[in-house]
Amino acid sequence: MNKRNRFIIFIFFIFIITFALTGCNLDSLTGTNLETTKKGSINGVIVNKTDEALTGVEISINDKTTTTNSKGLFNIEDLEVGTYTLVISLEGYQTKIIDIEIENSSNNLGTITLVKENEKYSLTVDILGNGKITKTPDNDLYEKDSQVELRVSNIDNDWEFYKWIINNREESNNQKISLKMDENKTIKAIFGEILIKDDFSNNNSGWKIYSNNEYGTYQNYNDGKYEMRSLMGYVVHASPPVNTPTSYNIKVNYEVIKGDIPIFGFTFNIENYENYYMFKINYEEKIWAIQKKENGQRDYIINWTPLDLITNNNTIKMTKINNNYKFYVNKEFITDIELSELNTGAHPGLFVFEGDQGVNEIPTAIYFDDFEMIDLPIE
Repeated sequence: MNKRNRFIIFIFFIFIITFALTGCNLDSLTGTNLETTKKGSINGVIVNKTDEALTGVEISINDKTTTTNSKGLFNIEDLEVGTYTLVISLEGYQTKIIDIEIENSSNNLGTITLVKENEKYSLTVDILGNGKITKTPDNDLYEKDSQVELRVSNIDNDWEFYKWIINNREESNNQKISLKMDENKTIKAIFGEILIKDDFSNNNSGWKIYSNNEYGTYQNYNDGKYEMRSLMGYVVHASPPVNTPTSYNIKVNYEVIKGDIPIFGFTFNIENYENYYMFKINYEEKIWAIQKKENGQRDYIINWTPLDLITNNNTIKMTKINNNYKFYVNKEFITDIELSELNTGAHPGLFVFEGDQGVNEIPTAIYFDDFEMIDLPIE
């Protein structure tokens, strides 16, 4: 080895010693910091509480922002290693803030669930007819699962509350109801105009008075009641002394006085005494039926059906909305039928009939009381 090579080795040795003693490193020589140039990324999926993917969720970290795709997925790249605060937001949902550590790799945050803000629902009320609705509390929007009390009242003595319709479903006819606000709701209160409300205390209120001793038929006022009797198989009819609207509700209280097989109820769509329909109640056997009489021929639309609600003293009701008829006993819904082929102007009424057709010569006698008929607005 010549003197020149030995000199070069000596100088290099001195450089190494100096480098070690001064604590210098390669970074200080190059002017860069390798640690700060390390990069990482984050990804994950955003869902709601029912695990449905949320689209359009905004994810922000420092000056970088992205949104989730149709599958709820997101990805942010080119992030320097370190600790960050991730902000996740979507309109209608509570903003979520997460502290995360970015490493020199792909950081999967997994599934992140967003919770909706306090949900509020609207309650829209409408009145059909003439009446009033009171809401308690009276708000435009209601917190999820909160309770709202609704009460109807009459503002005119000639009108009466009929029923509630909630989200197009027929509901209670109670004047006060309570709703749970678990969705937007539309509620309608229907009031009907009272056509007749008769407690039969006035013997001149217009009901038919008739007696035929030969056939044992009788219709007359009797001590605040309207009495109807039948013997020997004759059907005795009585119609209210008012014009019949297209849609109506009628109800009446009854009391069975006597009869071996007392049959009674409503007649409806009476065109004449040979063409009509009957909602029939057989008190003795506790059964009901719907029968059609056409040109003297009788046919059952609904055959005799057992019903424990039938007693000797009760209330029956019939509602006609256009061509749909609903029947009730003691406020309980029994059945409904569509009779679109009938004359909508034909009137309803009451009837009695002796089921054994006078075999035992004991007439059916029924007292009717508190007859009411209201004109219903067409829904």
